[in-house]
Amino acid sequence: MGTNGAARYVKVWIQLLPFDEGGRRTPLDLSSEWPVAYRPQFRVRGGHGRLIDVEFVAGPSEPVTPGAGAHATIRLANPGRSHAELVTGAEFDVLEGPRLIGYGRVTSR
Repeated sequence: MGTNGAARYVKVWIQLLPFDEGGRRTPLDLSSEWPVAYRPQFRVRGGHGRLIDVEFVAGPSEPVTPGAGAHATIRLANPGRSHAELVTGAEFDVLEGPRLIGYGRVTSR
């Protein structure tokens, strides 16, 4: 994948685990990158197990609570690396460090 700006953005559906299933305690603001973008890591299911750094840059206007889901747009944080595993339909885990806090799927590239 090249470093062309459009190729760096991916639309996803993200589903957060409820707190009682190991998810976060607090909601996530996925609506913008200011003041700080949410930056978890994705691990593609059925992939090579590699962690992919992402930044959420657009999402719903209200924070997403644990146990809820939402459509959002991510920016791939390392444009020089291959992100070939993140094809439309790919399913992934959402991690904060070693902790699984949700899962999702790529809806479009």
